[in-house]
Amino acid sequence: MKISIDEKTLSETTKCDKQFSCLSYETRDVCPVIHANGQNVLIIDSRPHPCPYKIAFGASEICLCPVRFELFSLHDV
Repeated sequence: MKISIDEKTLSETTKCDKQFSCLSYETRDVCPVIHANGQNVLIIDSRPHPCPYKIAFGASEICLCPVRFELFSLHDV
């Protein structure tokens, strides 16, 4: 089963190298969110895998993935 994400959000997520596996309940492996700023930026508890949307920010890491932000803000994932 997959989570439905807005087509505009999907089209903005051009750097995903995981074939949107986060949308499937069976294959979801997302970094846990520590804080959301409300402007498409998530402070995350990073996982060891590389991701083109994960950026170091001081002692933390942030996620700029449009799909991840929608998963968190609209679907509580």
